[in-house]
Amino acid sequence: MKKHKTKILIFGLVVITMLGAGLFFTAEAYASSIYVFPTSETKIVGNTFDISVSVSASGSKICAVEGKLILNDLICNSITMADGLMAQSSPTCSNPYFLIGIPGCTTADSKTLFTVNVKANAVGSATASLTGVDIIGEGNSLSSNSSGGNYKINALSVPQKVETEVKNIQATPKVSSTPASTTETTTEEQQGTQEPQETNDQPSVTQTEELSQTGFLATIASAPLNMKIIVSLIIIVLIVLTVLWFMGRLKFRKKNIIK
Repeated sequence: MKKHKTKILIFGLVVITMLGAGLFFTAEAYASSIYVFPTSETKIVGNTFDISVSVSASGSKICAVEGKLILNDLICNSITMADGLMAQSSPTCSNPYFLIGIPGCTTADSKTLFTVNVKANAVGSATASLTGVDIIGEGNSLSSNSSGGNYKINALSVPQKVETEVKNIQATPKVSSTPASTTETTTEEQQGTQEPQETNDQPSVTQTEELSQTGFLATIASAPLNMKIIVSLIIIVLIVLTVLWFMGRLKFRKKNIIK
């Protein structure tokens, strides 16, 4: 009976170890990704702003990246490559395909590849996404993961007071005998009532939360390999001790029942 229990225990430990190792190496192999930053933003139609395309190694060693940037309802004004890179094919506004080499490779959690200056083209939802992504390590492909950005584009809002003043001026008949001083006063009042239009260039609450989550996940994924192995072993030991304790309790209860 005791030998049978020992075999079951050993089998369970082997299965747990294999599952843990498989999950560990799968996560390591597919953690690298290319992403667009900022991931979300609120702009007014006609605004220009910058977005960047970056790569996250997440513990891997990245030597080259390939892909194509797709803009929807965003007009590309210019694309600027980051310093220290070797582009076999540089992205342009007319052809945003890129194949970029990283001299010496990189293991950085965030490395900017290039920056794109865009213009909000229409009211609604605009996007920037990546397609045909291939993240290349030392002679092999590591991942094709990517994430884009979503941007809310609002209409240009005119202050209500200015609209009312314009309507009143248009409705008032023109009188040739109006004194010059009155005309100047009216012009000054109209200029005084116009309020500067503000653009919401600050990151939204959703963006801040997503960046916090991304930074947290990147910190976990970029932990040293030996630390992850130690944590895995500790978890396995705790599972074994729990099983042994449970089996000991069952044996103790059986002895009490026999007595």
